[in-house]
Amino acid sequence: MTTITALPTAPSRADPANFRTRADAFMAALPTFATETNTVAGEVNTNASNAATSASTATTQAGIATTQAVTATTQAGIATTKAAEAAASALTAVNAPGTSATSVSGLAVGTGSKSLTIQTGKAISVGMFMTITSTASPENWMHGEVTSYDSGTGALIINVETAAGAGTISAWTVAVSGPKGPTGQAGASLSGATTLDLTSGNATLTSASDQVQTIAAAVMGRAINLPDSTSMTEGGFPFIIINKTGHSVALKNSSGTVVRVVGGGVVSLCAITDAATNAWACYQFANEMVVNLGAVFNSGSTSYTSIAMLDSSTAIVCYTDVSNSYYGTAQILRIDGGTIIAAQSYETVFSSASTSHVSVVAIDSTHALVTYAISGYGKAMVLTVSGNSISTNTAATFNSAQTSYGKVALLDSTHAIVAYRDDSVVYGKACVLSVSGTSISPGAPATFVSASTDDLGLAVLDSTHAIVTYADGGASSYGKACVLSVSGTSISPGAPATFEAASSSEPHVATLSASKAVVAYKVGGGVSYNKTCVLDVSGTSVSPGASVTLNSGSNAGSYFTITAMASDRAVLAYRHSEVGVGYGVAQMLNISGTTVVPGALTVFRNAAVAYLGITAMDRGKVVVTYQDAGLSSYGVASVLSNL
Repeated sequence: MTTITALPTAPSRADPANFRTRADAFMAALPTFATETNTVAGEVNTNASNAATSASTATTQAGIATTQAVTATTQAGIATTKAAEAAASALTAVNAPGTSATSVSGLAVGTGSKSLTIQTGKAISVGMFMTITSTASPENWMHGEVTSYDSGTGALIINVETAAGAGTISAWTVAVSGPKGPTGQAGASLSGATTLDLTSGNATLTSASDQVQTIAAAVMGRAINLPDSTSMTEGGFPFIIINKTGHSVALKNSSGTVVRVVGGGVVSLCAITDAATNAWACYQFANEMVVNLGAVFNSGSTSYTSIAMLDSSTAIVCYTDVSNSYYGTAQILRIDGGTIIAAQSYETVFSSASTSHVSVVAIDSTHALVTYAISGYGKAMVLTVSGNSISTNTAATFNSAQTSYGKVALLDSTHAIVAYRDDSVVYGKACVLSVSGTSISPGAPATFVSASTDDLGLAVLDSTHAIVTYADGGASSYGKACVLSVSGTSISPGAPATFEAASSSEPHVATLSASKAVVAYKVGGGVSYNKTCVLDVSGTSVSPGASVTLNSGSNAGSYFTITAMASDRAVLAYRHSEVGVGYGVAQMLNISGTTVVPGALTVFRNAAVAYLGITAMDRGKVVVTYQDAGLSSYGVASVLSNL
């Protein structure tokens, strides 16, 4: 609020001496006084108006508050009414002449006669089945038949036949229910279990034998003879064969035919499916592969098979067609899931001479590089693929002497490396193959072992390094490995490392990473061992890990072929002679650091196989090719999946 300045002393005629001075001062102050007085008056008017407005607003708000209070009171009244109506409805529902009711009778959960009091006038009669359920904890309940109900007093008696829960409860919900169903048929049970020791001989089962048979000990070549089919019931409960040993055991029917080979660590369920034909079905449970139906790619005697993937669903297989003058031959395989379609009508001869030691690698989706041996020479050729057709090109000679055990691997899109035995000196050698379009220029050979060498393995680590494995005939055929360093077309072998200090053969190798590989091989003569180990690579140095024995026996395994699935997994396929028939088997090799953990054996062909090749399709599948002695030595390819 504005302050009004006080006026000076007014002039007075009673004081004539000061009249003039005071009159002048008084008159001079009047304008200011008038201005300040007017300002204060305006402010007073404004305040008065504001006060009136505030009073009006307060009155309005008070009216609104009063209205809301009345509304709230009304709503509260409605809620109270509805609650009363709901309670009345609930009471009416409970008291209605239906079959639902409640009870506060204290009852102990259990079977037998139970008496309780419910609402009167219910439509409940003797013979009905009802469930008494705890209102607070429905997991406590009783079920039975009504034996008595007094609709006038609400007294209800139920003969409880089944119950769940425990305790004494005083708040129940009672409702009509269906009668108890008939008791189901008892399930089948096993007849017993037996532990088998097969170290001294085979075992023979009968229809009276225990259905669980655990093989706790075994040696090479053992079998379990299944019962005569005429004594068994088709579709009856199967035998469960649990093999806890490291040896494979054959299961034979009463005619002596092998119906399944149970690998170490595998569980097999066997049941008779056709008594008239002595047919058994056996299902295996283990971390094993799924074997898909094989496809014949050469309807004639076949050897030296090798396979490479051109793309995710197309492979090229090269081989010696024994039935066609031992010519080197190639064809395309189309793969759909586990099914292989061989385009036999498009077979292409790439070598019109007696051909051996065939090896093939894909360059791209329409080109492959094949190496092979003919009389007096080691040869290499680019094969051009268009659809199912294969076109040959001019072969290049990489060794002008008899050549054995040739293996080829791709360094990059224009360079490959081939390792082989030069039979003129029986030394192990390698050279670079430079590829330009369909032309090949071999580089100068480098000797990686100046001694007789047996079958060898080759795998590329990166674009300038490969690793070769071999049996060193100059050092008691010890198993050895060395790094081959590539610079342009020159190769410099590193120092060899011994991975097996015993006579070894067929050392085949697969790359896990640029610094790690895995090798599988055979050791010994009469009684031999199949072994595997990791090869760690640092620069040009190789450090072998501890070897692991896969199996042993007379000529335990041969025709090794191996492929990597990932940096921690590889698949090994070979001819398995432990059961005496040379079946084709495959085995997962799981790698952890420098340790190999072998998986269960999977039989992919229950007949003698030879000249195996293998390639990885993806992390879950491989394709294996082989000579099938059970099919006139035809060339066959199979997809192994679930890896």
